[in-house]
Amino acid sequence: MLCEECGINTANVRFTTVMGGKVYEKRLCAQCLAKKKHELAEGISVGDLLSGFLHESAAMQEENLVCPGCKMSYEDFKRGGRFGCARCYESFKPYLEPMLSKIHGRVKHAGKVPRAHAVRQSDEEVLQILKSEMERAVEVEDFERAAKLRDEIKEFKGEG
Repeated sequence: MLCEECGINTANVRFTTVMGGKVYEKRLCAQCLAKKKHELAEGISVGDLLSGFLHESAAMQEENLVCPGCKMSYEDFKRGGRFGCARCYESFKPYLEPMLSKIHGRVKHAGKVPRAHAVRQSDEEVLQILKSEMERAVEVEDFERAAKLRDEIKEFKGEG
């Protein structure tokens, strides 16, 4: 298949963009993809990218918020797209949560953590995970797995 941009080279990459909730897809050659990446890199700053999300969340009565740690204002964050210090997260939290929810679908990290950086989960969290896995096993009628999980739960609680 030929590149949909130049019509000369063989398309070996699929370039997908999402705009206004619609997905647009183009098959591109490596050269046209490189041009697209270059255009995107030049034309959009992190601040510009975030401003669309921040605009809506800032529609709340935006005050002149300033981080007490680094004295960065919320306006400075919107322009640059970067925080000045760790306290900025707490300072701007009411404005960040709607934006993060919109971007990621949630505000709490739910992805995988590399083993080297894994933090030990609390006993309550481990127990909750085991219980939900057991419930799922029962729902799909995998009673052998459900029994093993039940035994793990008892052992974990010290009842085994």
